[in-house]
Amino acid sequence: MDERGIEEHFMKQFATDDFLTRAAKTCCEISKAKSDMDLVTGHLYISADTIVVSDGQIFNKPQDLTEAEIMLRSYFGKSHHVVTSVCLRTRHSLDVFYTVAQIDFVDYYPALEEVIQSYIREKQPLDKAGAYGIQELDPRFVSGISGDIHTIIGLPVAEVSRRIFSEEGFEK
Repeated sequence: MDERGIEEHFMKQFATDDFLTRAAKTCCEISKAKSDMDLVTGHLYISADTIVVSDGQIFNKPQDLTEAEIMLRSYFGKSHHVVTSVCLRTRHSLDVFYTVAQIDFVDYYPALEEVIQSYIREKQPLDKAGAYGIQELDPRFVSGISGDIHTIIGLPVAEVSRRIFSEEGFEK
């Protein structure tokens, strides 16, 4: 699946929305594309996708370690948003939604340099949106989180559960 191609297409399609909303809607389209498969009756398929939105840019998974380092360094001294979109799908039902969390990184200071380099070398940033996993990130990097930590991890479990098991029920 060409995630970057989908991203380019839908960022243009949602051009009238503010950047964060465009990014979130685009993330939903990627989740929906991931769920396009042969659907078996009675099975619930859950697909999700996570992006980082910072300074008017969307950060997916970095292509290489240099890009990962650039992404990670760009967060220091600022806030950015993490968007996770989820697609709940059966043969007869479809629910696509997104959640957003904000993360505040501390200002960079020289003692963090070795920690940054160690993270890049050891924590496999290439398979993570925005080049990091919050559960692996050194706590000295983050000064605050607003929103559901599970959005940042990649699956907003409470919201997924609420939508599946609400009184209306997913398929009712």
